[in-house]
Amino acid sequence: HPLDEFKIEIKNYSSHKISDFKDRLKKYANQQIVFGGMVVASSHRMSKDDKPWGIFTIEDFDDTFEMRLFSEDYLKYKNFLTEGFFLLISGVSKQRFRNDEDHEFKISDIKLLPEILERQTRHIKLMVTLSDLQTDLVDEIFEIAQKFPGECFLSFQVYDEEEKLGINLNSTKVKVAPAKFLKAISKVPEVEFQLNKG
Repeated sequence: HPLDEFKIEIKNYSSHKISDFKDRLKKYANQQIVFGGMVVASSHRMSKDDKPWGIFTIEDFDDTFEMRLFSEDYLKYKNFLTEGFFLLISGVSKQRFRNDEDHEFKISDIKLLPEILERQTRHIKLMVTLSDLQTDLVDEIFEIAQKFPGECFLSFQVYDEEEKLGINLNSTKVKVAPAKFLKAISKVPEVEFQLNKG
């Protein structure tokens, strides 16, 4: 799937899948919804009174969602209505004007998925079990960190599963470029990570 490249972004920065809310917007009334996907169709149109508006369809791993943008929302976000764009969309389920029973998804922000990790990740915590903590693994982590220097802070948590104990270690010297570092470290099976978002 084209979104496979952005699994880390979607897992860490979205709160819902399209199928969670698509046909149940009333259930999510006034709740913040954040989801990622790819624009698979878009159209820019003019109303009868010559006002521009747009319609686009976004697809995640298992569903699609069609949205319409009017007035200021259209002018603000129209550049994102481009087929093939990967987006992270934030919004709220709102009651439609003069309609108690019907709800709509009101967009509050759109960001490009390829920029999310670099722009919003401030701190990465790497987690390793004590049993996996071998010299080779430490060397591999350090090598990846050196390969992708940047401005994102790193910390480490080593934990003992049997004793239910953990120790946190902060790195004061090593900083990384989050997007490239995370893509590489996610291929190391012994390491899990958490993101601190800015």
